[in-house]
Amino acid sequence: MNFDYVIIGGGSAGCVIASRLSEDPLLSVLLLEAGGADTSPLIYVPGGMRFAIGRPKYDWCYQSEPDPTRNNRAEQWPRGRVLGGSSSINGQIYVRGNRGDFDYWAELGNTGWGYDDVLPLFCRSENHPGGDDGFHGHDGGMQVSELRSPHKLAKVFVDAGIEAGIPFNADVNGREQEGICLLRATQVKGRRKNAAQAFLRPAMGRSNLKVITNAQVMSLDLDGSKVRGVNYFHKGMPKFVSAKKEVVLSAGSIGSPQILMLSGIGPAEHLKETGVTPIRNLPGVGENLREHPALMITQKVNVRTYNQELTPIGILRNGLRWLLTRDGPASTAGAHAHAFIRTRKELAFPDIQIHMNPSGYRYTKEGIEFLKLPAISAVVNVSRPESKGNIRLKSGDFRDSPLIHPLLLDDPHDVDVLISGARWIREIFNQDAFKPYILGEITPGDAVQSDEQWREILKEQSIPIFHPVGTCKMGRDDLAVVGPNLKVHGFSNLRVADASIMPTLVSGNTHAACVMIGEKAADLIRGERM
Repeated sequence: MNFDYVIIGGGSAGCVIASRLSEDPLLSVLLLEAGGADTSPLIYVPGGMRFAIGRPKYDWCYQSEPDPTRNNRAEQWPRGRVLGGSSSINGQIYVRGNRGDFDYWAELGNTGWGYDDVLPLFCRSENHPGGDDGFHGHDGGMQVSELRSPHKLAKVFVDAGIEAGIPFNADVNGREQEGICLLRATQVKGRRKNAAQAFLRPAMGRSNLKVITNAQVMSLDLDGSKVRGVNYFHKGMPKFVSAKKEVVLSAGSIGSPQILMLSGIGPAEHLKETGVTPIRNLPGVGENLREHPALMITQKVNVRTYNQELTPIGILRNGLRWLLTRDGPASTAGAHAHAFIRTRKELAFPDIQIHMNPSGYRYTKEGIEFLKLPAISAVVNVSRPESKGNIRLKSGDFRDSPLIHPLLLDDPHDVDVLISGARWIREIFNQDAFKPYILGEITPGDAVQSDEQWREILKEQSIPIFHPVGTCKMGRDDLAVVGPNLKVHGFSNLRVADASIMPTLVSGNTHAACVMIGEKAADLIRGERM
């Protein structure tokens, strides 16, 4: 079996690339996806994500290694193992990032990746209610919508933020990011619109596009500076597909470095330790793991929240409501409102993001506990963290999950910004708009006040927000894995196109930026053919 292009991974970027390349009827395109089809209600009903995460049918169910920067805590790292990738199980929050994020990528030597370069790609992929204002598109595959049933306290959160001095900004993906608003989600009429539905499904009828699900890649077949094809496991048997032109690796920030290392591309000494023969020494493969470190503050309230809805009766009632009206709690995203704030006035761009969620949680030694009383929470994360972890192979067996070393609070900068962000959350909750509703802080509790107390809380309670990037970073330095053309250094027909190529994190949720990367990769490939 042979194809012109073989794409590994049917996630946010891979679905876009498969769709765009197969627009040319003279090209043959194969998409390999390790998971199954995205047909479950747990995927297309927005509230179903709470039940899809942690299920091996939809989630890789990765577990991180103990983190020495956070009292050696380990946790689950959900990543989508299904068509659509993590866009099938994420919070559906549509945020592109800040202009400054992309301009910084260009400053690092990544020509063609500045904000003015990538803005047309965001617009191309987008179907946004704002339409043609120079910052949005209206005929792309990715539907962006307002939430159909935001909780009443989400609007109170916005009002309180304005009282606290945060400017109202109805469009954080427009001219300016700073501000507070109800968020927009990748939904259409109360139904999740993942990358597979937005880009892949409309192309599935093309005779030159083939999609194979439940096909886990074992390794790349290399011949000097070229990739001949891909070894993968399907229906209990190892198989091989030849790539006549290129292989595009879009397996995500955990999967892409793992596949490169299993193929002998990566830090040579580490590969030898795991029994893999080094073919190309690229020390940056698996390095530069960046994630948004976050902290949650939970408040008890006197109105009904989702803590009362996630009961057997509540799930049944809200599921029926969704079937009939496509609204209600089952139609909502992972958060209902958000804010982008500068913790210091001299900063050029916001350095924290806050998500407001109409449900509450408490930290225990066993993990995060969903409360049974009415509560709301706000989660602050560092927008551009300096801390970096890494991905390593556990063994040379493709079936073994890689080792994830988060080192989430390795840089003091991130700790200081999180403390400032936590105080911003309290400032919002302490405004007059919230006074009729809030009964008291549950976690971490009012006793936490000093910087030292916050530092201890961060060791005990800080969490990743599940935006891992950077492990096959784009650039020109010694740890760069791909260049601005997304080709792996030293190879003529191997590219990486997913969140792993980001040199630094974008200031926001990562799905939209991954779709943009898919659009960029398709343009780069098509441009070289012309």
